[in-house]
Amino acid sequence: MTTSSKQPSRDTANTPREATPARSFPVREVVLFCALLASVLGVYAIMGAAYSTRMLVEAACYAILALGLTIQWGYAGQFNAGVMGFVALGGFSAMLFSVPVNEDFWGTALPGELGRVLLYGAAAVVVVLGVSRLDRLGVPKKLRTLLTVLLAVVLYLVVISQLREVTEQIEDTAGFIGGFGLPAWAGWIFGGALAGGVGYFIGHVCLGLRSDYLAIATLGIAEIIKAFLKNSEWLTRGTATVSPLPWPTPDRPRLALPWPERCIYR
Repeated sequence: MTTSSKQPSRDTANTPREATPARSFPVREVVLFCALLASVLGVYAIMGAAYSTRMLVEAACYAILALGLTIQWGYAGQFNAGVMGFVALGGFSAMLFSVPVNEDFWGTALPGELGRVLLYGAAAVVVVLGVSRLDRLGVPKKLRTLLTVLLAVVLYLVVISQLREVTEQIEDTAGFIGGFGLPAWAGWIFGGALAGGVGYFIGHVCLGLRSDYLAIATLGIAEIIKAFLKNSEWLTRGTATVSPLPWPTPDRPRLALPWPERCIYR
């Protein structure tokens, strides 16, 4: 004779949920924040308000970079090694909008020549994209790929040779093209939009890659952007830099160091 033991049924509907543990007071975070605040106030007291404000602005810039990396790497899980390329685009935009107009460039025929070459470049891109869609008209894919590559190489060599001639004239005549003479905040807005647009395009192309390949692609794109801006002396003055940049405030503040200045120049 066998006896069957029945397990007592558990009414999940009436079972109380496990109580979530109450969050304790964040003592460590508060202590760290107070220590940081004390350090900032100490720097203000010793170094002066002007210098301390400048350092806080630079620290805020690096904090924004760290926040961007946290969103991409921590939350999204995407390893992006091309962040500095977008930073370079933002810095270039701020420079281009805020630097005064270079009359030595705009007072000549060089802007028209540069615009003509840029139009040639845009037309070459449109032609190459059109040829890359010839398979929709019945052209074999291998023939389409061959025509696209050959046409892209030929048009690139033609456009880059004309661009090199114009840029050499710009460097010899005016040094570089200068800026637009607009407020610095206009460059900040355009820089964010430009970096976002380029980032969207690069993400659309590269996010199909995974792990090491994504890191290599984004790092390569960042290096291409930095190399272009560094070697385009007609556009950014290259390693000579554009200095000093106009201040975003109406009157340039005096970034004196009251206590260190007295110690050094006494």
